[in-house]
Amino acid sequence: ASQLQGTVDVYPVSPIERAFAAVQLLASVVVLALLISKLTTVMHEMQEAKATERRLLNASQIYLQEHNISPQLSYSVRNYIRRKQSIDARHSHNRDELELFRVLPAELRRALLQEARGPILLSQLLFAAVKKCNLRFFERLCCDLLHSTTVLPDDHIFSVAVLCLQVYFVVAGETTYFAYTGVASVLMGGDSNNMNAMNSGGEMSDFHKKLHRGVPEGTCLCEPALWVRWLHRGDFDATSQA
Repeated sequence: ASQLQGTVDVYPVSPIERAFAAVQLLASVVVLALLISKLTTVMHEMQEAKATERRLLNASQIYLQEHNISPQLSYSVRNYIRRKQSIDARHSHNRDELELFRVLPAELRRALLQEARGPILLSQLLFAAVKKCNLRFFERLCCDLLHSTTVLPDDHIFSVAVLCLQVYFVVAGETTYFAYTGVASVLMGGDSNNMNAMNSGGEMSDFHKKLHRGVPEGTCLCEPALWVRWLHRGDFDATSQA
């Protein structure tokens, strides 16, 4: 006995089914076009950034050679140009984020910011207590008062004895803090051991290392500025892009 295999094709028959199929096809084409357009835009921006970097490097190389600039300074100039392009790319990413936030409704935007920035604040006991006591105020901290910024290597973030107007959170990168209070205690207190360590030559002593220390990611600085008039007690610098 033989058996004929029937067709398995499914196609719209009624007007409603045909309309639904047409809308679905049109939506698929639109989504695919948007995806291709976004991909093309990103590739174009990357090519422009690379072209700008090459143009600046070529211009700097010509200038440095014409004026017989030392190799060490020439390397610093070229290295700064490369880092600056990385910072510009980061700023472009931040502009995309701002555009995204403008599109979202206020309630959804604030929920997104609170979930993204909340862990940065909650790593500190003070802000964890703030959230427990006043959730509305914690939401305003995340959405309205907390802002991100990027610094280049060797950038100076703040200096000793300057009025502090904000709190700092180290989210990424390498930074260092030099505590002048330790130097003052030696000069005014007369600790002979530490004084000898300060005056001794050679490699950096343990005392110097204690004063000039790296700041790990997740550190919060200058919290007293939230409730008192506070002057910086040291110098804060970036040693990498942060």
